[in-house]
Amino acid sequence: MANKKKVGSAGRYGSRYGRNIRKAVTDIEVVQRASHECPSCRKVSVRRVAFGIWQCRSCGRKFAGGAFRPVAHVFEQSIVRNTSNAAHSKTIEIKAEA
Repeated sequence: MANKKKVGSAGRYGSRYGRNIRKAVTDIEVVQRASHECPSCRKVSVRRVAFGIWQCRSCGRKFAGGAFRPVAHVFEQSIVRNTSNAAHSKTIEIKAEA
């Protein structure tokens, strides 16, 4: 008897669509269905209600976010970029004043 292979949520597609697409679907769905941290109460109880709509089960706060994560990856990258640019511009201003 052969060992059974664990295919995850993309097992519903069988052998269709190719391995890379099925793996991407599985990775997205794992993140999407997980509990996330609430921005208000900081508890790990945020669940996805609909496409881009998230709700905390603890405090009841409902907010808009990314399609598969409460905070979209692009948004996180822009925050990092903006904070690093702001820090860089402040150092330039300080050097210019001195």
